[in-house]
Amino acid sequence: MSHIVKVKVDMKNKPMVMESIRQLGLECLGEGKHKLFSNQTAEGIAFKLPGWSYPVVINPVTGEAVYDNYGGNWGAQIELDKVVQRYSLEVAKEQAMLSGFSTTEEKLENGDVKLRMEALQTS
Repeated sequence: MSHIVKVKVDMKNKPMVMESIRQLGLECLGEGKHKLFSNQTAEGIAFKLPGWSYPVVINPVTGEAVYDNYGGNWGAQIELDKVVQRYSLEVAKEQAMLSGFSTTEEKLENGDVKLRMEALQTS
């Protein structure tokens, strides 16, 4: 039996949501009202994940991810986890920059990403 899932991921930074989608090369369906399974809808920024039957919709006001992957039968959870990971990295990089740090990323063998921050030199 299918059911719509709402997950609180706190993805409220709209530019960083959009950048995460772009960085991962995902198809962005735009912002607005989007159709999910059985004519149910969700409002926010929608995108398609590889192998998913229906889009994921991020509501940048509430930070929730709304989707229906039918318990993994219509899409692997790991694909959404990649978006959450990328979003977290993009927000961390933005905060580091605003605090006077530069950042570099290193992808580890297990799929994790190491983010290094270094204080910018001031003259």
